[in-house]
Amino acid sequence: MNDDIVISQGPHKEGEPVPVNISGRVNIENSKQIAKFFDSLFAQNYFRIDVDLTETVTVSSAGWREFTFAQKKCKENNGEIQLVLSNKSRTAEVFEMTGLEEFFVVTFVSASMGIAGAENEEAG
Repeated sequence: MNDDIVISQGPHKEGEPVPVNISGRVNIENSKQIAKFFDSLFAQNYFRIDVDLTETVTVSSAGWREFTFAQKKCKENNGEIQLVLSNKSRTAEVFEMTGLEEFFVVTFVSASMGIAGAENEEAG
C-alpha cells in the first residue's frame, strides 16, 4: 500500500484564497505533513485556503483532525479553509460521516473537476 501524499500550492492573486491540492491517502503516518504545510502558509499570513481533495483516496481521522486544527487557526485570523470534494468518493463519504460539514464550506464536484470545476460551478 502506498502511503505517500502529494501536497501542492497553486498560484494565486493577492487577496484571493490560496489553492492547495492534496492527493493520495491521508493517514496517521503522513497527516503531520498536512499540519506542517498549513503552518508554512500561516507563517506567510495566508488564512484563506481552498483545498482540493478530489485526488485524495481517503482521509483518516488523524487527517481530519489536522484540517480541523488548521480551520480553527484560519478562523482565529478572519480566514477559512474551503474544501472541494468529489461527490460519491470515499473521501466525501467519510467526511459526511464525521459531521464536520458544520465547520467547513464544502463544494462537491464530479471527480475530474477539482477546484477549477468548483469555481465554474459557483460562477454558473
